[in-house]
Amino acid sequence: MSNRKTFIANLQKQVQVMGVSKNRTLDEIKALHEDGITIFGENRVQELEKKYRDNQPWQWHFIGHLQKNKVKKVLPMVSMIHSVDSIALLKLIDRHAHRLNKVMDILIQINVIDETTKFGCQLHELDELIKATESCDFVHLRGFMTMGPTNQDLEVTATIFQKTHTLFKHHQKTHPHLDTLSIGMSSDYQLALQHGATMVRLGTMLFTYSKNAQPQ
Repeated sequence: MSNRKTFIANLQKQVQVMGVSKNRTLDEIKALHEDGITIFGENRVQELEKKYRDNQPWQWHFIGHLQKNKVKKVLPMVSMIHSVDSIALLKLIDRHAHRLNKVMDILIQINVIDETTKFGCQLHELDELIKATESCDFVHLRGFMTMGPTNQDLEVTATIFQKTHTLFKHHQKTHPHLDTLSIGMSSDYQLALQHGATMVRLGTMLFTYSKNAQPQ
């Protein structure tokens, strides 16, 4: 068993692991799938279209900012959208999912510290957006997603992850079906594990993992 395969197997005992496949080839994706990754995330619709095939043995998740005019293209290809941040986008997903007769799993992307360079629902908008999901027959809210700050400051990242986890646990009380907290990437996934992540999104760490590498 390769070191990468062992690392993935051990990490998956704690959390779901997504392979972020931006700028990676299908051959690289297939190799990572053989090492145990069953979920891949793309953040550009055009790149996802190039890689998507019917009956691939893994799930695709969409993790980037989703423009409203791309919703119709994305829905048939993915099993979850991580970046719902407005009622308008939510309603559009519900409408197109209805046409496909497909219940779409979603996460609400939260911009915890109102960072202007980040997309996401602001905290004062969150309750209203969650409530709006309750009237959508073809959308299933699974939880929340957030990202650390652009400057990768670990102290700020820890604050963001902790606040998002607190929100997640709070809303689980009234929405017990919430089961997914998608936080943490290659640079901060260990911090995410300390703050209750149920899914981490790893790109560089997995795709460039040397057989002799030891994870940080």
